[in-house]
Amino acid sequence: MTDKVLTGTDALDALSEGAGETTRNEFTYLRSGDEFIVKVPGLNMIAEYVYGSFSKNIYSFIAENPSKKSAKGYPIDNYTPFDLAWKHYKDQSKEWNDKHDTEASHYRCQRKFTIGFYDLDTGKPIMIEFTRNQANAVVETIKQYEKRLDQFAFSLKKTGQGTGTVVSLSLIPIIDDLTDKQQKNFAEMPNDFDAKNFEGLYYIMDEAEQIETLIRSGFDVSLIELSAPSKDDQEGGSPHEALGEVATEDEYDF
Repeated sequence: MTDKVLTGTDALDALSEGAGETTRNEFTYLRSGDEFIVKVPGLNMIAEYVYGSFSKNIYSFIAENPSKKSAKGYPIDNYTPFDLAWKHYKDQSKEWNDKHDTEASHYRCQRKFTIGFYDLDTGKPIMIEFTRNQANAVVETIKQYEKRLDQFAFSLKKTGQGTGTVVSLSLIPIIDDLTDKQQKNFAEMPNDFDAKNFEGLYYIMDEAEQIETLIRSGFDVSLIELSAPSKDDQEGGSPHEALGEVATEDEYDF
């Protein structure tokens, strides 16, 4: 797979764009009402095109064989089964947010940005996924203090629900305001971030499992000229549900 780790200028460029075996790490989920006191180890980020739907109970995943995307991030060639499902409804849509557009949104891939921090309560790295707008808000603060990140701790919060969701990264100007444990972890945590922390975060789904997942979500795959995988393909079941969580509704820009 292509290396998706973006740092420094490359990470900023990704935000402004239109859109093998690895160690399995895990996301830390930032839900509405949550707050983490963190050390920011510079600007470290990965960007992936992610599928998933809260209301359809489809767990977040990336495609084993990703489609070609337009500058705005829409699939235009080498469609995955999920892309075909999205296109099936999108082609019927006459205006934004009509019933076909809403249904298409459940199968759409969106570029998500995962940023690494150190949790000062645990002294461990945490990797948190954001939408583009949320990531831009976080990155704006990181850029503001990028020359002094080793001097300050920050509060990372999420508030609100749905389209009213707000993510903020706020400076904690006085280190002495931290608990003794947080101060100790701040002093001990490095000022950089190991790219290996990003490896294996997303479940990678092949075409057969995508078709099975579409069927489980209630989509008739014959509409896109596909059929259910054979029993041999489905033997052992899907390990996906044990590996991740369904993304919460406020993580989507629908």
